[in-house]
Amino acid sequence: VLSDYKSGEQQSIAPQAKRGFVNELKYRFNWNSPIVGSPHSKNTVYVGSNHLFQSRDFGKSWEPISPDLTTNNPEKLKPAGGPVWYDNSTAENHCTIISIGESPRKPGLVWAGTDDGNVQVTRDGGKTWTNVARSVPGVPEGSPVSHVEPSRTSDDTAYIAFDRHLLDDYAPHIFKTTDGGKTWMRLVDGLPAKAYVHIVREDPKNTNLLYAGTELGLFVSFDGGKKWQPMSFKNLPPVAVHDIVIHPRENDLILGTHGRSIVILDDITPLQQMTPEIASKNAHLFAPRHAWRYASPMRTYGGGNKLYSGPNPPYGALLTYYLKEKLDPKAVLKLEILDSTGKVLKSVDRLTRDAGINRVAWDLREEGPTFRTPPEPRLVEMGFAGSRGPQALPGTYTARLTVNSETFEQKVEVRLDPSLKATPKDLELQQTTARRVRDMMSSLNTGLRRMDALKAQLREIEKNGKEAQPKQAADITKAVDGMVKEIDEVSGKLAVKIGGSRLEDPPRLSEAIGGLFTAVSGGNSAPTSTQLAYLEELAPQHKQGMEAINGLLAKAQKEWLPQLQKLGLSLLPAAAPVTQ
Repeated sequence: VLSDYKSGEQQSIAPQAKRGFVNELKYRFNWNSPIVGSPHSKNTVYVGSNHLFQSRDFGKSWEPISPDLTTNNPEKLKPAGGPVWYDNSTAENHCTIISIGESPRKPGLVWAGTDDGNVQVTRDGGKTWTNVARSVPGVPEGSPVSHVEPSRTSDDTAYIAFDRHLLDDYAPHIFKTTDGGKTWMRLVDGLPAKAYVHIVREDPKNTNLLYAGTELGLFVSFDGGKKWQPMSFKNLPPVAVHDIVIHPRENDLILGTHGRSIVILDDITPLQQMTPEIASKNAHLFAPRHAWRYASPMRTYGGGNKLYSGPNPPYGALLTYYLKEKLDPKAVLKLEILDSTGKVLKSVDRLTRDAGINRVAWDLREEGPTFRTPPEPRLVEMGFAGSRGPQALPGTYTARLTVNSETFEQKVEVRLDPSLKATPKDLELQQTTARRVRDMMSSLNTGLRRMDALKAQLREIEKNGKEAQPKQAADITKAVDGMVKEIDEVSGKLAVKIGGSRLEDPPRLSEAIGGLFTAVSGGNSAPTSTQLAYLEELAPQHKQGMEAINGLLAKAQKEWLPQLQKLGLSLLPAAAPVTQ
């Protein structure tokens, strides 16, 4: 069926219009007939029946370019099922082509595998065919050829896989030829005994890197198939992998599974770069692909959407690092983002310490403002809170990984979505403004935190003093209550009380600055004139607020400390003034 997803139009374009019993048809098709595009022409498509069909106009017309490539065994072309009920729906058709592959090096060099054991190859676009199945060692005749994979390294190199599980043989069968099918090498070391193979795929950028989709999950080989190892994901159990595609533009690994739908591993550059030398190191930071700064769609609140959609890749730059062994929690592990001058803009958090390949996303932002109190983990996870700083401008940055005493660096390029209308000056003004508001927010929250800590210290001193000097309990309480009242008066003018709600209490200076920061740091545009004017309105209020905080902290040392000493109470630690 040819489908136009823009218009919704569909048209049946099967090479054979006639239907009937399999032994009455000239062309018979498998229930899962392969449809394969040519790597050399976007309009050339191959479809397998018992003959190989080719279309040069994307399915509008077809021509057979082969004779019957199967065994054409009449014993396997009888009505299916019985004796109670026959099934001639074509679901049980046999003696059909089930795998097709055209060489990415040479047009017209095509391999075809059948469900009755033939491995056919043509080097001249279908004029002549050679069956090389008998040269494959150790595989009984009639074994279904689940996949054929012509190599990019040589016209004579190819991989094939056999799936014999319907014949009560669950073993993996993968072979490689380097002489056009005259001889074959078996490549199954490391595969489980019952991991029968659906597909084997050669990486387009690193031909020593192979992927095998088996009934027991995905396996990978870094040495051309000599040794296989499982490729496990935390969110993908060992389900059957029936198809594998490496996206030609995004370089993502796309898996077609049985039981977990389509699974995508974003940017497999680290797999392509992995070498024995890297694997022997304690750690390594892989070169990332460029990151796009683009407009993120707004969240949808309420009920579910009618159309299902899977999650997108994490926003930002995907940074991938390798650890030879799992790191102890006390070991040093840092990942920092530096600008062109070497200044650290962001320390990326939530780093995993597992042995093997680890990945984290830099959100293309600098460090965010200091918090008065840590945000709730639940809100951070949902994206409603967290250290979201000013956005990074398009340009080149450095990612620096530190593992104990070793450091590793890679360049990170940030590009701007060309569909965005912001100019470089717009983005620079946005960043400058966001930095200014962030710093105001940080200094105010730092001062509030110091006053909160001072208040907690006073209450602790009160508790200990009353226990040690019960006769002076009333005097101690009176003195500390007076000091706490002054703290609450200052902080209450600057921010909503901890645990309070902006829906119940009017917003204070802290909430006003925080709201402005959210407004100017989001999106991809210059601040509005209204926002810039509001910033100038808040700036003197912020200055006054900081003077009030520092004045109170100074008073605690000059006036409160002597009062506490007269009562025989422990000393207050000195609180340094907060810089603006």
